[in-house]
Amino acid sequence: MLTATPRPHTVFSRTSRHLPSSLAALATCVVMVAAHLPAQETAPQATVAAAPALPPVASPAAWKVADSARIAIEAAVGEANPDGIAAARVIAERGLAPYPDDPILLHYVGYALLREGLMREDAEPQRARALFLQARTTLERSAVGREMPETHGLISASIGNLIGQSAWRLLRLGPACFRQMDMALAGGPDNPRAWLMRGISAYYAPRFFGGGNEKAEAALMKAIALFPEDHPASPLPTWGYAEAYGWLALVYVDMKRPADARRALSKGLELDPRHGFLLHRVQPFVEKLEGAPR
Repeated sequence: MLTATPRPHTVFSRTSRHLPSSLAALATCVVMVAAHLPAQETAPQATVAAAPALPPVASPAAWKVADSARIAIEAAVGEANPDGIAAARVIAERGLAPYPDDPILLHYVGYALLREGLMREDAEPQRARALFLQARTTLERSAVGREMPETHGLISASIGNLIGQSAWRLLRLGPACFRQMDMALAGGPDNPRAWLMRGISAYYAPRFFGGGNEKAEAALMKAIALFPEDHPASPLPTWGYAEAYGWLALVYVDMKRPADARRALSKGLELDPRHGFLLHRVQPFVEKLEGAPR
């Protein structure tokens, strides 16, 4: 019988799962949203319009910097390197000096702050909390200038990590958390990253809060189906394709389906052979399932 890495009790999470809280933290808020969303895998009624392709504006230089930051952040995320993420964030922060309100630069600063916080949370919880606070503030500034599903989803995740295990903070911050995830799904019904976050939420949420492996599988399969048609204009976000296969593999590990778990992991590694999440977090559990008595 497989054993999961113990996780701290959280208000809406299972008592244990395959990943430590640092990697699962991105799901903390969207876990709670699982109780708030309808049971079927459909996006809520739109309250914001999906962001169109970037139009020509007066700050193409800012977007060039943002694209450089995006590439550097994703390289560091793939390596599971929080110091590398912090260094990549500096690229976007320097771009904000001449363009202090550019929403794309602000998005990547906030995204990097959140990703870094997730990787530091287990070892440095106070430092991580400060990063989550900065991430929320920065991403909210970004959303004022440009509506993007990913920005709203990341705001939701930042709030969720600030809530942590506190019922009092849940009462105070929960509605904003729910609202931001609703906006992510409403603004991006065909956005694969929005559905990836929905799948992660279902993976961590108990069935009686709208989660479960079947719902997670459905949302992750929807994300994976959308990714090949996802061609955002530079420098909009492109992350998540290989990661989605990793989460799907973990769902199949939980469902005791070793062949499907191996297939999903292999698909992810085809997309990114060096992805740290796949190699160091997902693969060991797939291998353990394959070696377990049947």
